[in-house]
Amino acid sequence: MATAALVRVSGCCHRGASMASPRCPRRRSARSERCAQPWAYMPIRDINTTVVSPDGRTQTGGKWALIIGCNGYDPDEVGPLKVAVADAQRMRDSLVHDAGFAADKVILLTDEGLLTSAGLVPDKRPTYTVLRGQIAKFVQAHQASDVLAVFFAGHGFHSKATGKDYLAPLDVQRADLEGTAIGVDDLLKLLGRQGRSRAC
Repeated sequence: MATAALVRVSGCCHRGASMASPRCPRRRSARSERCAQPWAYMPIRDINTTVVSPDGRTQTGGKWALIIGCNGYDPDEVGPLKVAVADAQRMRDSLVHDAGFAADKVILLTDEGLLTSAGLVPDKRPTYTVLRGQIAKFVQAHQASDVLAVFFAGHGFHSKATGKDYLAPLDVQRADLEGTAIGVDDLLKLLGRQGRSRAC
């Protein structure tokens, strides 16, 4: 069973400011939804690449990563960010240069488009529909022995109504997080259904 490493980064100002923080450009502490509390980085050196099979044998699976960065949010909804895309690009470089991920096995999805080994697809930006599709495709296309890393840089929300945390695509709507944002629990369940253990 492989390790699916969900490397998460979020917060109102991308670097972890809460809605009540003076750093947040859109303070809404009285609203039912507020930006999620910051999630900690997982050091890339801690991504486990050793797979232990049920009979006790060890093997090393392939290493794949889906890196997501969102800057260009609707100003009337949550407000744009400045460095999320740059952070996503830096994470891609770190995985390739420091963690042994092959460049052609790291997918980068940002405001600029979808970058894979086949090139850049500019019209594939991290909207809700595209992001859901890319996450599902990314997870389902790999074997249980592979190691998957998912990194998200952008807005995150915690809903008091549902008690859930959400990753916000570019077209997120605060009034409908369930229908326009990616539930963190849903993402974890998707990884779990592929027969992978999880490290968060």
